[in-house]
Amino acid sequence: MVLWAITGWFTFNVDLGYPKWVFTLSYVVMLILLLCAVLPGVTFLFDKYRIPVLVPLVALPLVVGQCARSDHFYELHPAEAVAPATPAQALGAGDRGKAIVVAINGGGIQAAAWAAQALTGLEERARTERLASFADSVRLISAVSGGSVGAAYFLNEYAPGTGFNPRADLTAVRQNAQSSSLHAVGWGLLYWDIRRPYIPWSVGLFNDRGFALERAWRRVEGLDAPLSTWRAGVREGQRPAVLFNATAADIGTRFLFSNTTVEEKEGQSDFHQSYPQKDVLISTAVRLSATFPYVSPVSRAFDGRLEPDEPHMADGGYYDAYGVSSLVDWLDAALRDEPSSQGITSVLVIEIRGDQRPEPKDDDDPDPARRRDKDRMTGSGHRSWSYQLHAPIGAMLEVRTAGQIAHNEAELCLLIRRWQLSPRPVRIERVLLEFPESNPPLSWHLTQRERDRIRDQWNSLMADPCPWGTVRTFLTGDSSAVVSCDSPRCGGTT
Repeated sequence: MVLWAITGWFTFNVDLGYPKWVFTLSYVVMLILLLCAVLPGVTFLFDKYRIPVLVPLVALPLVVGQCARSDHFYELHPAEAVAPATPAQALGAGDRGKAIVVAINGGGIQAAAWAAQALTGLEERARTERLASFADSVRLISAVSGGSVGAAYFLNEYAPGTGFNPRADLTAVRQNAQSSSLHAVGWGLLYWDIRRPYIPWSVGLFNDRGFALERAWRRVEGLDAPLSTWRAGVREGQRPAVLFNATAADIGTRFLFSNTTVEEKEGQSDFHQSYPQKDVLISTAVRLSATFPYVSPVSRAFDGRLEPDEPHMADGGYYDAYGVSSLVDWLDAALRDEPSSQGITSVLVIEIRGDQRPEPKDDDDPDPARRRDKDRMTGSGHRSWSYQLHAPIGAMLEVRTAGQIAHNEAELCLLIRRWQLSPRPVRIERVLLEFPESNPPLSWHLTQRERDRIRDQWNSLMADPCPWGTVRTFLTGDSSAVVSCDSPRCGGTT
């Protein structure tokens, strides 16, 4: 027990978020040692009454579970006095006449690493070719789950008055997004969450593996500030708007943490509309967006009451794993507010995806969608009665992914056509930056081989004239340099 306490203090104050002195596997060993110390004592006490040791181990959490304090909470803070910009003010900031908006998908640390690689890679390429800053042209980033982590490190390099830091260490941004956080989850589980079902009063109200994950992500200065501090500079074009997408688990609606106002609509809630004058830390907003199932807990706000009348925040990927739906709503609201966005004539939508849906390489069917679907049906080989055991869950997961992609495509295409035919036409172009492999790692740890793979795939993507050619043309405005790209299109109308 003494070793457990000493190791816990040392790793929390020295280790979380920094180069690790104690590795994740050590927490498993420590958990086994702790069980070996506690269970014999419990057995000794209850054997006198012929009660099996599993009875109190199961019964006590059921009893304690009736106490609201055993739930998981996130902390609220006072909001900054700066009023948030409207979507139109954020989109039209800088009087450039054009804007870039970015949607980043979820998927654990792979999505975080690919998001940071894509964002910093485009900025590095623009610097190398002495073009206008890519980062200063971005007016919105809509991120989900792991993508929120990578985006947060990139967004942290913006500052009011200067815009994106021209001396920002972009390599460090990538390294921070790729750094393992799995040991933080193990720490929080061993030292806090293992006590919560039995003696929740011995654990701080906000102390759980989710907070430990936040602590690890605060490896750079700035992410421990309130989210409302990122409101400053949005109207002036010195910082983009940001939407961290989460899901209200109790009611199944989208829940946004943002630094701009968000249009009220059915099926969507915004933190600042739900909690006026309140705020969360940037790291908390990121963590709630990236509440990966079972890895970090589904938490609710603590507003001074323990009664369960606040929604619990789950991973944003439950509602939309790609961030496109929120981007479409925000962009449409911005363009409709003509006084502020009237000068915008062109918008570039960049979709960053950290994985790729599998497609067969050899097939005579010319339709990629049909080839992909046939491959997914036949790729698992022989089917038998055992398929019935996992078919319902498998169908739910497949429909969730395919359905979200189809809905996002429909929403984005409708938006493009609407503004293409508008009395005040706005040209909306698209670029897809996709990691060209399926089934990426979903945990909060990357091996060195996986990191190298991300770097190599990015270099390969940039070696192709597309999609950089589209981004470059958009930044320079040189229509003579347009590259013919097989980019996402909507029935050939874009």
